[in-house]
Amino acid sequence: MSITLYTSRLCPWAHRAHIALSELGLDYTEVAIDLTKPREPWYLEVNPVRPSPLLHTHLPSTLITDK
Repeated sequence: MSITLYTSRLCPWAHRAHIALSELGLDYTEVAIDLTKPREPWYLEVNPVRPSPLLHTHLPSTLITDK
């Protein structure tokens, strides 16, 4: 299973996701999201709800947000 974390280093909620993944020893790919700009169209395709961070496990219907 591959994991992608869409995140911003400026987001305090994202820090929790980084810590949890690190503590669990899980490998993941990080994709930086610029929270100072409107979300890019490619990101809205992945996550139309728009919150950050977003954890995507690449399994069907497994988008995990902080909301």
